Amino acid sequence: MSYQEIELIDAITAPANDFLGSVPECVVLYGGDVNRLDLNSVVSALGLSALVDFPTRGQATLDNCLTKPDLFNPPFSYKKLIKTDHTGVVLPPGRKLKPFCTKFQFRDCREHRKLQFAYKIQSCDRSHVIEADDVDCPVDRLNDTLHDIMHMCFPLRTVTLSTRDPPWISPLLKYLLKKRSKAAFRGKEAKTKELTVRISGIIAENRKNWGKSDTRGSQNWWRKVENISMRKHKSQPVLDNSFLAG
Repeated sequence: MSYQEIELIDAITAPANDFLGSVPECVVLYGGDVNRLDLNSVVSALGLSALVDFPTRGQATLDNCLTKPDLFNPPFSYKKLIKTDHTGVVLPPGRKLKPFCTKFQFRDCREHRKLQFAYKIQSCDRSHVIEADDVDCPVDRLNDTLHDIMHMCFPLRTVTLSTRDPPWISPLLKYLLKKRSKAAFRGKEAKTKELTVRISGIIAENRKNWGKSDTRGSQNWWRKVENISMRKHKSQPVLDNSFLAG
C-alpha cells in the first residue's frame, strides 16, 4: 500500500468514525468509483461491508457500495442511458424507513365562506371610524373586527402530510379525504358521494399539474445542466482586467 493510498483511506474513514462516535444509530453509506482502492482496509476500519460482487466495467468491479448489509437488499446492475462504460448499480433498501410527518395549516377558502365573508364585511358597522375625530383608536378597533371576521369566515385547518403520500396530495385534498372518512363513518351517504366527486376532480387536476411540472423529466434536467455549465454555448465569456480586479 502506497503512502498516498494510506492518506486516502484515512480521509475516508476518519469523518465516518467521528460521525459514528457522535451519532451511533446513524446510517453510513459510501458509494462510487473505487477503482483500485484497497477496500479490505476501508471495510476493516469502518466495520462495513462491500456489497457489489459483480463487474461494473468490463470484467472489473470498479464501483462499489460500503454500508451495513442488513439495511439493504443485494444490489443489482443496470445499463445506464448516458455515455459511460460503467454499469449502473442499484442498491434497494432492505427495510422500510419511518415516514417523516409534517403538519400544515391552511385557511378554508371555499366559495360559501367567501360569500359569508363578503356579507360580514358589508354588514360591518364602520360609523365609529367615519364619524370619529381622532381615528387612531377606531381604526385599530376596525382592524381587529376585520381580523375577527376573517378568522371566523376562513378558519384554519390542520392536516398532516407524510413522506409516503403521493406527490399530488395537497393539504386541501388531505383535509377532504379525512372529512369524507368521517362522513362515511357516520353513514352520511349523500355527503360522502359529494366529497368523492370533488376529491376525484382535485386528484385529476393535481396529477395533471404535477405531470406538467418543470422539475420532472430528464430532458428538462439536462437542459438546466447545460444552461448552468454553458457547454453548448458557442460564445465563451470574456473577462477583462477591470472585471478581475473588481
